[in-house]
Amino acid sequence: MVGQPYIVMAADIPFKLPVGKEGVQLKPVLEQLVNCDDIFAVKIGLLTTDKKSSLEEVTTAIHDAKKKVIYDMQKMGQDIPDITLKQAALFGSVADAVIVYPKSLGHWVAAYEGAVEKSGSKLITVLYMTDGYDILYNRKELTKQILSYTKESKINFFGTVLPANKPEIIDAFIEVFNEHDVHPEIFSPGLEAQGGKAFDIGKRGANGIAGRAIYGAKDPIAAARELKAELIRGYEERK
Repeated sequence: MVGQPYIVMAADIPFKLPVGKEGVQLKPVLEQLVNCDDIFAVKIGLLTTDKKSSLEEVTTAIHDAKKKVIYDMQKMGQDIPDITLKQAALFGSVADAVIVYPKSLGHWVAAYEGAVEKSGSKLITVLYMTDGYDILYNRKELTKQILSYTKESKINFFGTVLPANKPEIIDAFIEVFNEHDVHPEIFSPGLEAQGGKAFDIGKRGANGIAGRAIYGAKDPIAAARELKAELIRGYEERK
């Protein structure tokens, strides 16, 4: 989306809570971050757009805060192509990018058709998760299938999600990207709270995704500024 790597705030919190219930809410956090240039985008999902908050209301508030919107579909657990296409088209119609965790090439193609071709959004692909279920060899093979398909079809493989707390995994997939002469934006979740370091992913040219480290901080603006500074420091020292 931009030149240098940037910070995405993961909003794994409700947009607003029912009256009388206490907890962190996205709406007041966004109000603090309106003039914070260190956060480029906000990632939302099922936890954010609950029954109390419509998708349009949430995405409008994020755009009003001068941030891009990334909708995360990966926790929906859905790999039926027809349904994936419809979901990606729906979320792509209000978000600047949609995240999908493909189980097969057909699943990925459906997400691409929905988010990009039908809605004009961008598609970010989760290639590896650290939940204990992903096997590196299998995910690399699926990645090769997707990259070969995009090259043959002359379509853009925009972005990918790879774990911030496993820089060796990022390196393994960068090798695959280089083999196919494809250079997507990398989005790395898990900064601070899950052990990922902004400096380490910055050295790999990746964008950082952080949730609690920002919205849970006493000063979200200062926390975002510190993460962005470390990210850029790593980026400038990369080989």
